Amino acid sequence: MRSMGMRVMPTSDRLTDLPVDRRMTYGEMRRAVLGLPVVVASAILPGNLMGCYDRRRDVILIDRRLTYRAKRCVLVHELVHWAHGDDGEYARGLCEARTRRETALTLVDPDEYALAEHAYEGNAWAIADELDVTMQVLRDYRSVLSGGRIMVSDKSRQGRVSNGKEAGTGTGLDLPV
Repeated sequence: MRSMGMRVMPTSDRLTDLPVDRRMTYGEMRRAVLGLPVVVASAILPGNLMGCYDRRRDVILIDRRLTYRAKRCVLVHELVHWAHGDDGEYARGLCEARTRRETALTLVDPDEYALAEHAYEGNAWAIADELDVTMQVLRDYRSVLSGGRIMVSDKSRQGRVSNGKEAGTGTGLDLPV
């Protein structure tokens, strides 16, 4: 995909009330959210789950096995769920697409994307590396630029939002009570 003919989204489309921005490392983001009424912790999550938000407990878990690049993308994704008050009932379809859209717009600077797109002649891996985002975030950003819809399937979701009704502890997460 080339940058020619694509429109750049205005910066006002980004979610602006989170205390994180695209220039921050994962560690800086973790420190920036310390004052929020949500706990961010790391754990070994089951299966291919990269992160999750439990609304009932206001807890975000990030899989500790991820790279720092993936952790920062998943953290922003889960913070967007938190900021919108999402729960398990609404974490599918349009809600997940909205979250992925806002994550991409928060993490990708339009000017930096345009420069990387030109410099790497559309090579997605090189562009994602340059912008310090995952391939999923880059695909979502490109989808927003092209005016397309972000397609959501259970297998492609970065994380999960718990409504506290799943089997097990009653929270959807294996957290101490």
